[in-house]
Amino acid sequence: MERAGLGGLKLDAITTADVNKFLTSAQRVKGGKDRPLGPKTKRATVVFLSGLFESGMSDVPKRCLENPLTLKSFHKPKLAKSSAARDLLTQAETSAVLDQCPDKWALFFWLLGASGARIGEVGAARWSDLDLDLGVLTIRRTFYRGTFGPTKSGEEREVDLPDQILGALARYRTETFGAGPVDPDRLLFPGRTGGQPLDQTHARRVWAEASRKAGVRYRKPHALRHMWASVALKQSGDVKWVQGQLGHASAKLTLDTYGHVLRERRRERVSAIEASLGFRDGSVMATDPKPPAMASEPVDASARGIERPETAEDQ
Repeated sequence: MERAGLGGLKLDAITTADVNKFLTSAQRVKGGKDRPLGPKTKRATVVFLSGLFESGMSDVPKRCLENPLTLKSFHKPKLAKSSAARDLLTQAETSAVLDQCPDKWALFFWLLGASGARIGEVGAARWSDLDLDLGVLTIRRTFYRGTFGPTKSGEEREVDLPDQILGALARYRTETFGAGPVDPDRLLFPGRTGGQPLDQTHARRVWAEASRKAGVRYRKPHALRHMWASVALKQSGDVKWVQGQLGHASAKLTLDTYGHVLRERRRERVSAIEASLGFRDGSVMATDPKPPAMASEPVDASARGIERPETAEDQ
């Protein structure tokens, strides 16, 4: 297969076809052999390239006029469906792990579980992004591999927060700034290095150690996002709202990932409807059926259920 590279092209000369060809033919060395890029590597490459194009469009003068990865002709790599969205933390497990986390880390992980936001998005959040009065956190950017960049979808979004986490964040603000003014540009959860978020690798170690102490089988911190999405869908049934909270590019992605939750919810609904109607096993079956009408008797077609045209009530 002919390989395609992008290194020799200027940003404004790269087309959607170039990117499609690159993702199809690009290879990396693994185990001493050239191997095609895996789905996750392709998705990471797309996020990186999209950030470059968005940056080029905002430069003065502009280095490119459009992001070819947003056009319909772009073939977005698909990830294989993961079982992670089904291997959920329970509320009891989450509480047990949070109890074993240091205070600052406990609040960080609590915010992940209370919002459905990604770890890099919460890590990149500043105090100016948090509105305690409206109860929303505006996700404007993410932090990935040591660099601030656009969100995975390339768009900002507002995430609704519940009362208890808002109260905890208000107390955290007082502990951080006292009675003085809030520094709007300061990170919500700064790391040891000034201006840098909490280290994500360290965050996973803290979560793993807290899981061990709590006696809870380890799942990545990203499992908090899956837990939030599943509970939110089951309780609300509002796919568009959940999509917006998660920052998914489409409702289809939300349904592809968490559709099993809605199926379970539908089963509960129809069972509840059946119970409300009073149907029980055998309760609607005729116990003393009448004999069929003889040919010499007048025939009521509706009673026998034959040759009767459909009406709106039948549909």
